[in-house]
Amino acid sequence: MGWALKSSHARRTRSTKEQNDYLTSKFRIGETTGQKADAASAAKSMMTARDSNANRLFTSSEFLMGQQFSSFFSRLASKRTLENDEMTESDIEENQNVEDEEAFSELRSEILQEVALSHSICYDSYNICELIADSKLSKFSIQMLQNICEHFDIPINDIKVKRKAPYIERLITFGKKCTCQGKV
Repeated sequence: MGWALKSSHARRTRSTKEQNDYLTSKFRIGETTGQKADAASAAKSMMTARDSNANRLFTSSEFLMGQQFSSFFSRLASKRTLENDEMTESDIEENQNVEDEEAFSELRSEILQEVALSHSICYDSYNICELIADSKLSKFSIQMLQNICEHFDIPINDIKVKRKAPYIERLITFGKKCTCQGKV
């Protein structure tokens, strides 16, 4: 008596469009940069995620757990693999080679992350390199631009005007350090 575990009757709800968009953008950034998002750190970053006007994207009731991130990422990855259902022996061998290459790539990215600024420069769910290339940094509010600069330790204390231009210029200068600069 008294030893039974309490059953949790947590209601299962569908994720919102905003949550799905955020999760998908995190997954896509991990795919394009080769630096896959860790579910636990992605869940933590969701708590501080902000939109282009520096407003919070999610309320505390909308935060997701790391396991939910893992499940979502797994479903996205399996969708990609299910698209190619028929697999020949050469496809299986190729998949093994791809897995080996991914392991080497992951090791390489860990090393690069330790020693250099790597492509892409990302802040939360935003790819800064892409925004610089598409000239879309101006869509952010001044507060959000300040947050991004502070995140990358870009000095902004000397900026006295309430304009976006000085922050954007500093971010563009910072973005030139990225390895993608010559390719974009």
